[in-house]
Amino acid sequence: MILKQKQDAINNQILADQIITALDIMLSNNGESEKHVKQIWDYYPGLFDDEKQSYFHQKQINEFEKFKQRRKNFAKQYNNRFKNKDGDD
Repeated sequence: MILKQKQDAINNQILADQIITALDIMLSNNGESEKHVKQIWDYYPGLFDDEKQSYFHQKQINEFEKFKQRRKNFAKQYNNRFKNKDGDD
């Protein structure tokens, strides 16, 4: 019985922490939306290792795709500027 009460208290504390963090992000006007929001594996280490690994792998893929798109945009802008200079001469 006491063990169940302790687990309920831990779960309630985790929920309160998540709510406070989300509200802080929504209400802050200083642009700190990149603040670290804890994931389930932060609260239960070892229990969600596969999900954590999959999450970070997908995050790495997404960041690389964004990088590639920024490079393509830069190259396109640079090439357009270069083409425009050739036409002016």
